[in-house]
Amino acid sequence: MQSLQSLNRRHEAIESEAPLQVGDLRVDPAGRCATIKGEPLSLTHQEFDLLVVLMRAAGAVVSQRKICETLWGQEGRVEKKRLPVVMSHLRLKLIEAWPYAIETVRCRGYGLLRQRE
Repeated sequence: MQSLQSLNRRHEAIESEAPLQVGDLRVDPAGRCATIKGEPLSLTHQEFDLLVVLMRAAGAVVSQRKICETLWGQEGRVEKKRLPVVMSHLRLKLIEAWPYAIETVRCRGYGLLRQRE
């Protein structure tokens, strides 16, 4: 029960945030919608939350632990194996229309660090 409450608090924090923008990608946490060049982006709940975490820290590396705790709360330790799968799905949805790279920084985490060439 406690982990469910902490997960709800995390999602409430994400949803109360002002819109975020990196390049042509705009994410509205309150409205739970994302667009690229004004076109809606279809994301799962976890993909959306992952994108919000990365956009909040654009230009920096976010640890796998921090991402897992944000997405899955205390169960983040157990869910760590799911992160690469969610990350892969998010990358596939962004790669065609968005010039920024979600980079994997070995032994550290992930980040929106640069534009793809």
